[in-house]
Amino acid sequence: MPLPKSLFTFLSRNFSSSSYAAAAAARKLPVIRGTNNIHPIHKLRALKEAQKALTDYLHDTRGLPFIFAEQIAANSFFALSDLIRKIRFSAFTFSESFESLLRYHPVNEFEFFLESIGIDRQDVHLFLPKNTFFFSEDSNVLDASLELIQFGFPWNKLGVLYREEVSIFSMSGDELTDRLNGFKERFGYDNLCVVGVCLAFPYLLSVEGQSGGCIEAVFEDLEMVFQNFELARSCVEENVDTWYELCRKVRVFYDLGCKKGKVGELMCKRKELIFPSTLMCWGETKWKIYLM
Repeated sequence: MPLPKSLFTFLSRNFSSSSYAAAAAARKLPVIRGTNNIHPIHKLRALKEAQKALTDYLHDTRGLPFIFAEQIAANSFFALSDLIRKIRFSAFTFSESFESLLRYHPVNEFEFFLESIGIDRQDVHLFLPKNTFFFSEDSNVLDASLELIQFGFPWNKLGVLYREEVSIFSMSGDELTDRLNGFKERFGYDNLCVVGVCLAFPYLLSVEGQSGGCIEAVFEDLEMVFQNFELARSCVEENVDTWYELCRKVRVFYDLGCKKGKVGELMCKRKELIFPSTLMCWGETKWKIYLM
């Protein structure tokens, strides 16, 4: 059955890797903002000193593991620049002034954490837990984050999970590990593939998603797509973004209301729609998929 032209156009736009890249580029953060009191020549230095001071504060004073402290300080530019703006800059005293600010005005650690994992700055307030400022008040968030990044989830993509299924971050580390390894053993995927699948379908990891046939249906669709497009590991670039982008294409059909377990067949019938101008012959028998 042919697809209506309007639907064909919609799907083509959603499957366009260029539009996906453009959206990602639009989300790039400035290095620093709101610091008119700092001469441009000193801004990079001020940012680096502030990041180091925040890392030391979170690790030494607040007791966070260094890997968390470093990632939060390195990826919370907006929140950090808001703090920098509160200090009258002096090249000779800035570092000490910033350390003093942190010492006597403790920051909302969740505000910095949420921005660092990829939640848009203007949306951070929507996800801040009520009456909770410090990780010591809710250690589950860090425990879950540790298990996720150890498995292979990029730190700055944890926000994809947090935004859609915050319940994931209330699960114990053992629960998450068992669930992720279960996907590997049950469906024969490696870590990178499982990460890409879970980023595209966070509910597969959620507490509510532990039972029901929808998990099997989703993986049936994915398996059909992977096999039909000959997406062997040797033919797919070994990174999370590649798997995430591919699984995101499957999700478009779910968001349109298509039944899980039936989408794989539909996609395989319309290869030219799913991967327009991206299939290229690779040698005599292999196809290589470029998801730029």
